[in-house]
Amino acid sequence: MVSKQEQAPRDSTDVAPKDASTVILIRDAEADVAAPGIEVFLLRRVKGMAFAGGMTVFPGGGVDPSDAEAEVDWAGPPVDWWAERFSTDAARAKALVCAAVRETFEECGVLLAGRVRTRSWRTRPVTRRHAPSSRSVSCRSATS
Repeated sequence: MVSKQEQAPRDSTDVAPKDASTVILIRDAEADVAAPGIEVFLLRRVKGMAFAGGMTVFPGGGVDPSDAEAEVDWAGPPVDWWAERFSTDAARAKALVCAAVRETFEECGVLLAGRVRTRSWRTRPVTRRHAPSSRSVSCRSATS
């Protein structure tokens, strides 16, 4: 079966990609559930939405200019850590992470936040079984 998007005439104009962030929330399943392992958080988009309507997705969305300008208290790995992993500069990495946090909260009410730690951040290796929850990062407005 061919979708309506595949049937539509295609514009040969190149489209520039836009920065966006997606968050994958996982956790160990509770001990009393039928299937042990991990649980993955997903959303079902409203069918009427122009992009991916009716699809099951991870929370996330486009980077807004305010994400780059946000004055935030940062918890988690420093911006430079994210910049290295994203292969980009610190300003863009900050915007990507703040967009991920903002979009996750806007779309599903999950706020990735925590206390700002004063001790230095140490990362632990990610195992094949699961990613440690301490790898999360939070951004919150300094003015709110």
